[in-house]
Amino acid sequence: MNVIVIILSSCFLFSIVIQSQFLSDSEVQLRVLQEISAYNKEKIPIDKRSLSVYYLPSAVSADDSIDIIKNNLKVFVGAVLSHKRTAKHQAFYIFCIGGGEDNILNQYLPYNATNVAFIKTSIAHNDLFSHIHMVSLLGETIISKFHSVLFINQDVRGPFVDRVNGEWWKHFIDIMDENPSVALVGPLISCEMAPHVQTHVFAMRSDAVLEIFSEFNPRSSAGKRNRVKHIETTITAETRALGY
Repeated sequence: MNVIVIILSSCFLFSIVIQSQFLSDSEVQLRVLQEISAYNKEKIPIDKRSLSVYYLPSAVSADDSIDIIKNNLKVFVGAVLSHKRTAKHQAFYIFCIGGGEDNILNQYLPYNATNVAFIKTSIAHNDLFSHIHMVSLLGETIISKFHSVLFINQDVRGPFVDRVNGEWWKHFIDIMDENPSVALVGPLISCEMAPHVQTHVFAMRSDAVLEIFSEFNPRSSAGKRNRVKHIETTITAETRALGY
């Protein structure tokens, strides 16, 4: 009986730890501002810092495999854990978790990392709308303090190349730096419906993120205008329409 009591107590304590990791909207803002303050103190230039927003849904559809999603998450988390303060390019990682503490993949999240924040997203089944909400939440004050923002979801497995100490970021950053007119970078293009960068993973120049995403923010007049459009293809279309 004593053994059973100890096990149950341990499980309960673990549950408390997990739940306490999820931040409110205002707490996420404060946490990222603290990271920016640390960057400034360490004199890390803006072109050497990026922001990552990872979306994990609350449930797996019948067409997906929980094992594949678990492995995808574990590979990305491994790269996050290897990204140290001594790296040439710094990044802060926000995990938007559908279902919060009830998500069955919680145990694989990097709760002990110092360059991460976790938030329970209320948009439990759409990665792009969750990304738009996060950008709107952080706002220009925060977004402008980063070179770029990477958006990623559970369908991506990687990075596999240059995965230690954030070296893989250069594959997005270098393209933007070498091509000032490029604001959107991704690994795949689809021609279904209209040619567009596939949005399971894509990076955007920070000075373009707010401008482009405002076209889809449901609280803005542009967002109301675009609410009936297919968002995945329209992100690329709006990027080009704005001159990028």
